[in-house]
Amino acid sequence: MNTFRESFPFFSGNRNELSYFDSAATTHKPQSVIDIEKRFLSEEYATVNRGAYSMSAKASQYVEDVRVDIAKFINSKIPENIIFTQGATSAVNLIAYGVEPQISSNDTILVSILEHHSNFVPWQELCKRTGATFKTVDISKNGTINYEDLEKKLKTHKPKLLAITHVSNLLGSVSDVEKIVSLAKKTNTLVVLDGAQSIPHMTIDVQELDIDFLVFSGHKIYGPSGVGVLYGKTKELSKLKPTNFGGGMISVVSKEQTTFADLPNRLEAGTPPISQIVALGEAIKFVSSIGMEKIKNYEEVLFNKLISSLRELDFIDLYGPINEGKKQQAIVSFNLHSVHPHDVATTLDAKGVMLRAGHHCAMPALKFMSLPGTLRVSLGIYNTESDISNLVDALKYARKIFSK
Repeated sequence: MNTFRESFPFFSGNRNELSYFDSAATTHKPQSVIDIEKRFLSEEYATVNRGAYSMSAKASQYVEDVRVDIAKFINSKIPENIIFTQGATSAVNLIAYGVEPQISSNDTILVSILEHHSNFVPWQELCKRTGATFKTVDISKNGTINYEDLEKKLKTHKPKLLAITHVSNLLGSVSDVEKIVSLAKKTNTLVVLDGAQSIPHMTIDVQELDIDFLVFSGHKIYGPSGVGVLYGKTKELSKLKPTNFGGGMISVVSKEQTTFADLPNRLEAGTPPISQIVALGEAIKFVSSIGMEKIKNYEEVLFNKLISSLRELDFIDLYGPINEGKKQQAIVSFNLHSVHPHDVATTLDAKGVMLRAGHHCAMPALKFMSLPGTLRVSLGIYNTESDISNLVDALKYARKIFSK
């Protein structure tokens, strides 16, 4: 029995029979996260960093406590290196606009083909604005980073910045971040790591990985939408040009000029998403109370069961690193023979099985693999072996429907 599932009110009553496989897009929320945001909004809501009254001071402290908790969660030694954003997408864009003064037309930006559009398009646009060269790193036919191609392009182009995913949202491919950072250091290349798909499933230690920037979203780690995190090394965050201007991020404003505040305030203009930050803090406490190692072990067992079950079906094509014996985590993409993934997904939904279908905001990777789209199963800690059985039964049903 999955005791994690009991923490999520979505799966109460008749909905317990539903099989939700779209956690890579967004996760459901445990009761504790819902409760704390509701309580804060109902009983404790006040603005932060501005009020001279006690409730404002308390709200401000909540936000700073969450900053400290997140710093501990990813092993950032300095809480001020945690910047609150609207999500991973806004965090990437904050970097892409903030680093612009450091980029010239002689520079290169390097991005893997495996990236989510949110870690691909902002760098294309940066290159358009600056005249810099946009280059991509190839992947294998099963969706792993081609490290030979990466090393070659690092040596050849000496890029200013490399944007790379930790875990692919399309295939569950797990990047060897230590190896990537080691290669990038040889050419003094900044590394931006998209942790949106890794943060809910594994321990991330920014000191150990030695990355320059990390981004992730709250809603993919059982927290609310509308809030995300940018971590950066002090040196690199301090170099970023602020991209939003207004209250909260200033030191002194006069008619002649404005000076900006120190980190993290200089990159957090305006009123932050206060209640969402409070709820994100509770989500971090929730997964921490379970233990990331325990979550990882549970999901590995479930993932192996999922793979073995899908391999027993002779009417599907399975994609991903698992096909070549390489590491894959929490996410599986596949197709039914000769059936459009959208048609399959609609049929499965009628059987109470919810999964993703389409390009998954990863068009460059799909084009590289000569695929128009896929069905995608992505796991969360509320999934069970019963969910996998429901998926298999629903796929068999779909096969019968489309065989006719």
